[in-house]
Amino acid sequence: MAMEEKLDLVLQKLDTMEQEMGSMKQEMNSMERRLSSRMDAMEERLTRVQVTLENETNQKIDVIGEGHDFLIKHLGEALQMEKKNERMELEILNLKMEVRNMGYDIRDLKRKLAIV
Repeated sequence: MAMEEKLDLVLQKLDTMEQEMGSMKQEMNSMERRLSSRMDAMEERLTRVQVTLENETNQKIDVIGEGHDFLIKHLGEALQMEKKNERMELEILNLKMEVRNMGYDIRDLKRKLAIV
């Protein structure tokens, strides 16, 4: 095989390699564009999640916290009223017992007066 034929074969192989490298470069560029597009989409989703957290979730958590503060305050007031009601019920029971005892005493006095 002559030198020119060898050079032609080498040139053909180089052309083939150049075409393959061009094809690979196109594929890599295409993959890079798809990856860049997916990254942009992910960044957009992440931004939306952050905005949702800042604008909605955090505000709702604050509202819940304020509601708990309100409930705790009113629970304390309700417990005080419950204690006051319990004291009043005990006083009423004591008064009923005293009235009953007075009734017994009055009946005893009436019997003693009727006998005398």
